[in-house]
Amino acid sequence: MTKFIFTSAFLLGAAFIVWMGSSFVGSDYLALTVIVVIGLVYLIGFIGLVRFRQATSTLSNSLNNV
Repeated sequence: MTKFIFTSAFLLGAAFIVWMGSSFVGSDYLALTVIVVIGLVYLIGFIGLVRFRQATSTLSNSLNNV
């Protein structure tokens, strides 16, 4: 997966979460809280994927240099 597609998929998902959350502002605080939790888990998952991609790249470079 290219860096552009990876970043685009993340931004599209984040935009969807923000869009859904904006519909609950001022009307339903429980639903808004659930959307915020979903957004935090989404962000944690993204950070995990970025770290995994970095570790995989480092491993690939190390194997190519052997």
